[in-house]
Amino acid sequence: EVVIGEFQGERCRKVLVFLFFHGYADAFDYWKISEIWPRGLCHGNGLCVTKKPKQLLFTIHGLWPSNFYRKGPSSCTNETLDRSQITDLDADLVQVWPSYYRDGDEEFWRHEWERHGTCSNLQRFDFFTLTLDIYARNNLTEILENAGIVHGKTYNINIITSAIRTALGVKPQLICKYTTSILTEIRICLDKSIMPQYINCDPPPPLVACPNSINFI
Repeated sequence: EVVIGEFQGERCRKVLVFLFFHGYADAFDYWKISEIWPRGLCHGNGLCVTKKPKQLLFTIHGLWPSNFYRKGPSSCTNETLDRSQITDLDADLVQVWPSYYRDGDEEFWRHEWERHGTCSNLQRFDFFTLTLDIYARNNLTEILENAGIVHGKTYNINIITSAIRTALGVKPQLICKYTTSILTEIRICLDKSIMPQYINCDPPPPLVACPNSINFI
């Protein structure tokens, strides 16, 4: 079990990486962190190691450079993931950025770096550190629990959205499994300031947008 408060407190890193943001204004418009609800992701998903993961918390999918009016950049360079550069983060990554698929954690991290991290204008260690720090700032599991929203029930989309808006002050993206009402991810958007601030997300693509009634399994 992950205790997010302790996770954040233990790390307390000063992310000097923010200084790198200056000069990269044209590369992308904003950040989007996507967090997975494991049981929603793996419900009926043959790629998952188990159909019912033990984790009862939102975990990291990725931090994605994004644009307002066009598709976000992807696979911007040929830089591969050099594991030796992020081994100091392994304990945190295994805890809150696990893979639920058979390919395993390292392949998941490699995919996220090569597809999204290479467009961040950050070095590998800095990209993963930034992602972990942003994740620690918004404890979605706790936010929903504090609003009385618990897994195993069905909720109106406005109830979940309102709980997050009350806690963070912005509108998130709620993502459901294709053509179903099963919640699989919540995405939060942030600007590119030195200390990224929450901003409203645009509506999600119709194919993965949640209906009015959401099944939070």
